[in-house]
Amino acid sequence: MVLVAVSKRLREKLGEDAASDLVKLINKAQDEQKVNILEFVEEKFERRLSEELGKFREELKGDIATLRHEMIDRFTELEARINRRFQEQDEKWEKKFDEQDEKWERKFDEQRTGWEEKFDEQWDKWEKKFNEQDVKWEKKFDEQRTNWEKKFDEQWEKWEKKFDEQRTVWEEKFDEQKRSWEEKFDELKRSWEEKFDEQGKKWEKKFSELKEEVSALRVDIARKHSDLVKWMFIFIVGQTWVIIGIIVALLTFVFKP
Repeated sequence: MVLVAVSKRLREKLGEDAASDLVKLINKAQDEQKVNILEFVEEKFERRLSEELGKFREELKGDIATLRHEMIDRFTELEARINRRFQEQDEKWEKKFDEQDEKWERKFDEQRTGWEEKFDEQWDKWEKKFNEQDVKWEKKFDEQRTNWEKKFDEQWEKWEKKFDEQRTVWEEKFDEQKRSWEEKFDELKRSWEEKFDEQGKKWEKKFSELKEEVSALRVDIARKHSDLVKWMFIFIVGQTWVIIGIIVALLTFVFKP
């Protein structure tokens, strides 16, 4: 903060109190001017910073684009090399596979002839055994089927009798349970309707009270806002006229002949 010194001659003309008031007023004006200068400098610095950042972003975008093109070229070149390498390796493996395939075919042909002879001999043996076993299984199956049919018919008759008896019992129980459920449901429905009616009345009452409170609060806020604006305007106008009067009085007193 810069201190303003008042000369001795001016102090004698103004007096100690007026000189100190003048010093305070000038210091206050200097402080306000300093704040204004700082705000102006900050705004200018922000504009300059935003411009520099815009330029930096454009340059960065250009560098990224060039780097992307270079990377794409490098990747295409690397992909071409890898493809050539794979083609060479595929040709080598194809040659090896062809040679190995020829060897395996020769061995398989030799082995297949021996397997076919053994399979034919074994197949004849299995066919004879299967035919003999098939005859035995058919006889056993016929005997067992007759026994199963008898047992199934007897069991089926028993199940039908039990099912008829049980069905009548279930029907009676279901009718009784249905009547009891209907009575309980009617009672529950009546109780829910009464509760919903009571709760609806309470909610309507609370909503109306809340609506009245909100409207009153809005009116109060609007009134306070208008009062605040009015007193702010009066205060600013009064302070402006007071400062202008002080300056005019000091100027007339200083430059008075």
